[in-house]
Amino acid sequence: MNLTEKLIELRRKSGLTQQELAEAVNVSRQAVSRWEMGDALPSTENLRYLSGLYHVSFDYLLNDSATEPEAPPKEAARSLPWKWIALLLAGALLLTAAFWWVSSVHRAKEDEGKPIPIEDLEQKRIAPEDEEDGFSLEDL
Repeated sequence: MNLTEKLIELRRKSGLTQQELAEAVNVSRQAVSRWEMGDALPSTENLRYLSGLYHVSFDYLLNDSATEPEAPPKEAARSLPWKWIALLLAGALLLTAAFWWVSSVHRAKEDEGKPIPIEDLEQKRIAPEDEEDGFSLEDL
């Protein structure tokens, strides 16, 4: 099967019209028609796009002796673990923040209404250089 036959078969299996394919690839409908008639060849960029669109390898499109579409190498599958790791880290961060917030609210409710020990209160001492308006601690 040659390239033109493959392009027709893949487009039909995908349920696309020539116009819909043209809009997806960002070419004219006439360009798609010329590809399918064998009057013109798609550019390398368009072949790469078609390969991804139809989920076939680039080699399948160009190799006339290839009879069955081979799945293209999935770059997304290689990057998938990183997406999962990022998603898991974001989830862990979210759970940690939620736990911290709940525990701080719970602690605040527990401490509400309890007397504060005198040892925990800070005493403010006034140094002699902090005296204002001529008053001193000795005047008291």
